[in-house]
Amino acid sequence: MSKHDSILSDNQIKIINEKYAELSDNDIIERLAYLEIVNDEKHIVTSDIEPTKELVSISNQIFDIKKDFQKIQVCLNCLYQMCRILKI
Repeated sequence: MSKHDSILSDNQIKIINEKYAELSDNDIIERLAYLEIVNDEKHIVTSDIEPTKELVSISNQIFDIKKDFQKIQVCLNCLYQMCRILKI
């Protein structure tokens, strides 16, 4: 994810990096979290609840669907550009 794609501010990223300094980029974090947006302020809220296998499975399925949707969007954009070039 590039800096421009981040949903967090530089300060929020700094706080997270300080809070979890002991973790490397390859560590798997097995904690539930969600993004809370209040009055355009974004906060990541973590929970001590351990994710179930079912929740992890659903999360993986959602990720796969998102990847497939992005592929479809790219194909549609290419098709649209081809139609514009061919003036169809």
